[in-house]
Amino acid sequence: MRNLLSQQDKKKVSREYKFRIITVSLLFTFFAMLIASALLIPSYIISDYREGITRVQSDIIQKSIEVREKNVSNVILNDVKTKLRLLEVKEGGTFLADVFEEIIGQKTDGVSIGKFFYRQTTDGNDEILVTGIAVSRESLLQFRRNLENRNIFTSVILPVSNLASDTDIEFSINIIGKF
Repeated sequence: MRNLLSQQDKKKVSREYKFRIITVSLLFTFFAMLIASALLIPSYIISDYREGITRVQSDIIQKSIEVREKNVSNVILNDVKTKLRLLEVKEGGTFLADVFEEIIGQKTDGVSIGKFFYRQTTDGNDEILVTGIAVSRESLLQFRRNLENRNIFTSVILPVSNLASDTDIEFSINIIGKF
């Protein structure tokens, strides 16, 4: 086959061919990037929306933690205040340790004291609940009489249900007074 084109025309055609290939590949790249961007937009919108929700939830959790910490410290402070009120000495009052020693001093041989529970009532009296085990009904009744004979106790309450059995009696005595 004969070559009908001159050298200059060949160079022109070659340059034009390369220019068209570059143009087509640039257009292809441009449209590929355009399509990829268009496909990424929904993902970006969803991610942005979720980030906003996550920030709001994070703020809510942070505020909740702060409120909870304040409540915990308020509970601790109230507990300490209550304990301090229990430990304070009133004018003319006696120490709780002295009251407990008085109760222990009045117990008879057949009675063993397990626990003391103390609380202040709203009417200004103090209440002590004494629990334990008595060997016999007689020793428990003598313990109650000994407590009733003490003038620092306003009232000594021994429920009748504590006297149901004859031996190894689990009892609770409620002692009321102003301590």
